[in-house]
Amino acid sequence: MNRRRLLIVLPLFAAAPAQAAGGGSGTGGKPQPTFIRLPLVQANILRQNRTRGVISLENGVDVKDPKIRARIGQIQPRLRSDMARQLSLYTSNLAPGQAPDLDVLAPLLQKQVDLNVGGPGARLVLLNVLIN
Repeated sequence: MNRRRLLIVLPLFAAAPAQAAGGGSGTGGKPQPTFIRLPLVQANILRQNRTRGVISLENGVDVKDPKIRARIGQIQPRLRSDMARQLSLYTSNLAPGQAPDLDVLAPLLQKQVDLNVGGPGARLVLLNVLIN
């Protein structure tokens, strides 16, 4: 009889430290991810009305606010479109053989993120820039 009582009470004692640490909030005690990886953005590099290459940009957004994170989830297609348009405008002024200047490109794309989100709160993270 005492063994049955022990088997009933034992799981309650095992769960007590997790509840005391804040694990009872429904999220399992894990912090919510703040990084959202966005789809690949590509733009053609045109020279003399012909395609001379393609620039591909892998990026993401670091967002701490859950409301802004949800908003970015909703506006991803529009954000990707605006970033592709800005990338295309940037490549139209890129000289042949010149590598992209990320110190110029990053603020242009960050401005598009801020305009789509409705203000600051989402930080653009450039992961990879490739020209073929």
